[in-house]
Amino acid sequence: MPAAKAKSSTPFPGRISRRAGIAIAALLIAAVVAVVAWNGRWQQTLPVVAVAASDATPRSEALARDLFVKLGTLEHVGAGKWVLADPQSTKSSPDLVFKVAQTGSAAQLQAGLTLVDGEGNSLLWSREFAQSDGSEADVRQQVALAAGLALLCSLEAREDHGLPPELFKRYIGSCAEAALGSEMDSDKAVTALRSIIAERPRFKAAWALLLSAQASVAAIAELGSPSEAASHRRTLLQDLEKARKIAPNLPEIEMAEIQLLSPMDFAGRLERIGRAKAEAPEKSVIWGYECTTLKSVGRVIEAIAAARRAAELEPLSPAAANEVIMTLAYAGEFEAARKELARAERNWAGTKALRDGQWAFHLRFGDPKFAMALAEQSTNLYLQARLAPTPEKVNAMMAELELASPSVDAEFGYAIQALAEFDRTDDVYRWFDRAPVSTLARQSYLFFRPAFADVWRDPRFMSVAKRNGLLNYWQKSGKWPDFCYDPKLPYDCRKEAAKLGA
Repeated sequence: MPAAKAKSSTPFPGRISRRAGIAIAALLIAAVVAVVAWNGRWQQTLPVVAVAASDATPRSEALARDLFVKLGTLEHVGAGKWVLADPQSTKSSPDLVFKVAQTGSAAQLQAGLTLVDGEGNSLLWSREFAQSDGSEADVRQQVALAAGLALLCSLEAREDHGLPPELFKRYIGSCAEAALGSEMDSDKAVTALRSIIAERPRFKAAWALLLSAQASVAAIAELGSPSEAASHRRTLLQDLEKARKIAPNLPEIEMAEIQLLSPMDFAGRLERIGRAKAEAPEKSVIWGYECTTLKSVGRVIEAIAAARRAAELEPLSPAAANEVIMTLAYAGEFEAARKELARAERNWAGTKALRDGQWAFHLRFGDPKFAMALAEQSTNLYLQARLAPTPEKVNAMMAELELASPSVDAEFGYAIQALAEFDRTDDVYRWFDRAPVSTLARQSYLFFRPAFADVWRDPRFMSVAKRNGLLNYWQKSGKWPDFCYDPKLPYDCRKEAAKLGA
């Protein structure tokens, strides 16, 4: 579950988490890019990537050195596809050069990042960054993440050897900006990518990104009117049909198809993720989706391995590091989660991304005072109840929860987790009864967290699992949730499931 923003003042942290989840899900889907096998002359000569300061000021040169080091952590990902070289020691001109400049004042830090063609020095892509709070750590982290994404986009675009310069630049811009979730939202990315495909119908990288962006648009449309959602689903189906003729093994085809599945089709989701992973095992985002889906079916221990692999493949992403921390916590591995958090505090010191990770951990599992300080939510009734769980504070929290709606995913998720944490098992089941099946399916990743131990120890949990499709998945796949192997569980999962039927 994505971390809520630290500066929120809403009484329902889950609402922020839902919005952040939608944005992150859209970003992650839009960011899916294929790192393809190189052929022809690219097999013979790997593209050389360099980093340079745009000016001779100490601040710009320091930023360039920092970016050079951070891009160096990607070399194991780019092995056999690109080479990182110091432009001062490179005899020939590099193929791609990142140029950086840091300007502004202590109160308003600014940085510029440009990507240029090493031979002709022509501009391929650029982006500006600013921090009003004067956080240099944030600027450096954002520059490094943006450069890593732009590099992947550039390497993909080079696969089409005959891509004209302007089309090459247009693709890099669409790809990098969509991946960064910036002002070029999914709708704009779709429009730009369709114009590229119109000129190069067999450009696989553009098809991969188009499917990702269109799936993102379709996912967001599901929150609006049914007619709009149906229209975007039809468009996605048409795009998938065309893409299969161009590149039937494209992993983004499998990932985009997930958007068309029922939220209760856990098996279909995992099957498609498995096929996509087989085609592109180096893609962090696929491992991230596998982590999320494994948590949704109660296979949390396996989800930890998927989260770790995603973070290894995306070392410049604080979000991937935070996912490891929270997946460990959701599995009840609190000490391991604290160690990962300490590592993140060293790697991402002073950044907003770190504060998001700290907030997510301390909101549920750590120090409620720390969470209150991060989010400025000293009046939040849930955190107050965590800090001092008196009957009065818990009852005040429950009264607030009754204002939430069981048919709104984020409010439902926040409410049932808060109730579970304060041992209100019967109230959790009351919310289960009130929620629609689609909400029970989409929010199932919550049900297997440590706070729900008393909930799943109650045989009624199997009836809930039957209702939202989990029981069907467990029985047919033979992949039972982790809690079913707990020797203290007062019932046998398989026998209880057999009583309820398929």
